[in-house]
Amino acid sequence: MKNLKTRHADVSERSAIQAMARDVIRGRDTAFFGPEMVDAFIDSGHSDEEFVTHKDNLYVLVDGNDIIGFSICFENFIHLLMVKINRQNEGLGSILLEGCETMISGRGHQSARLETFVSNTQAVAFYLKNGWTETARDGEDAGTLARIWFEKEMT
Repeated sequence: MKNLKTRHADVSERSAIQAMARDVIRGRDTAFFGPEMVDAFIDSGHSDEEFVTHKDNLYVLVDGNDIIGFSICFENFIHLLMVKINRQNEGLGSILLEGCETMISGRGHQSARLETFVSNTQAVAFYLKNGWTETARDGEDAGTLARIWFEKEMT
């Protein structure tokens, strides 16, 4: 992991990042949303559009020339954070998360915010492990799309 670097994504990398996001969504989110919901989301184009809408706030984690993860971070909010399926559980998500926290702190914010789905227990455990605190969650009436909000003080 000596060649790891986080940097702003180049527009020429967008299609590779979009493909990685689709792979991660299919590989992880299908377990709690089901294949039909995941396919409908991907087929809608909303996943791909995120990287156009947030191109100025899109950062990649690279290992040499290989993009292995990305984040979208703006103001004091972490909007997205994903690591390639075959590189998960190597501590790379923590590297991306720390990079976002550093950017947020550098912007002068006293705290950082993010949200995830309650049913994404892997993400919930990841954020708790990295020192984030749950601040709110949707009620049971929100169903499968129930979200949980986290915050972390910046030091």
